[in-house]
Amino acid sequence: MARDILVHELNRVRSMTDDQLDVRYGKMTKEPKIQKFYEALDKEDRNPILRNKIAKDLGWDQAPTYTAASPIVEMGSSWVLKSTSVGHDHEFIFGTTEDGGVMEISEWENGEKIESTEKKVSVARQCWDNLIGRGYRVI
Repeated sequence: MARDILVHELNRVRSMTDDQLDVRYGKMTKEPKIQKFYEALDKEDRNPILRNKIAKDLGWDQAPTYTAASPIVEMGSSWVLKSTSVGHDHEFIFGTTEDGGVMEISEWENGEKIESTEKKVSVARQCWDNLIGRGYRVI
């Protein structure tokens, strides 16, 4: 029976948008089904913000962390965050500048540069964390 619930939840997670998944969770009331829903989200690496919310709602002492470590400023280094949305080619490149307190952030879509800005490292790290929270992944 538990396996059937997981298969059912996996099918839903694979076919729904993140917004639809949020709404679905809001309608769920039975903890065993919520746990399988969480497991399906985790297996498919979907909607990290919702996974954290479910973990907190279930009272798990140590909610899993889904944010990748923010980049450490080293000269000549760069990091790429890419969208996890299917069919969506969108990425951000975080690169160091000669000024160790500033990072260049370039936004790319479908292989074309959209924008490039320089931000203080602390602001760049906040941007990084926000993108991770929205489902971007390090490549």
